[in-house]
Amino acid sequence: MLRVLDLGVTAHRIITNITAPRLDEVALRITVRTDPFPALLAFIVRSGQIRKLTLDKIDLESTATFLSCMERMDGLREFHLEEHALSLWLLKEDGLARMTCLDMHTPTGPPLTDGPASGDRAVEQGHALSRPLLPSLTAIRLRLVKRGELWRDSLKKMLLSRRQARVYGTWTVPALKDVEVKIAGC
Repeated sequence: MLRVLDLGVTAHRIITNITAPRLDEVALRITVRTDPFPALLAFIVRSGQIRKLTLDKIDLESTATFLSCMERMDGLREFHLEEHALSLWLLKEDGLARMTCLDMHTPTGPPLTDGPASGDRAVEQGHALSRPLLPSLTAIRLRLVKRGELWRDSLKKMLLSRRQARVYGTWTVPALKDVEVKIAGC
């Protein structure tokens, strides 16, 4: 029974031919100007949810397919991302904003005071308050290249919004328990 799939360069193309309903982990490594996310999305639709995704030096022209894929990964528990200096950033401000639990209510407590004040911003940006991006995430490891301050603020808000379990719309979002962020050049 296939549990782990670790693919590099253009090998992600084989997942269009695989169905593995008990697969726990997918790692995509070192793609160069080839988008692995349409194949990964088709695989997830066919096989079901995975629990861990590792992306290592993925080189893309656009992040649209990455976000489409992440939108269908409600069961993802662990996310590891390593960028390299010459690639397009996968986690941009819009993706981080969609991972941020903007209503900031804990299941048993009042709104937090160190995050956004209300869900109004999410509605203005067209984000549904009923579902954050990657709502089951409990572990995140990021090795990123240095970026501007706006991006850093978006990352900080997302991490703060998930430091404890909370209700976000109709979802109970677990706390991020395992967080590692390394930014090269800082």
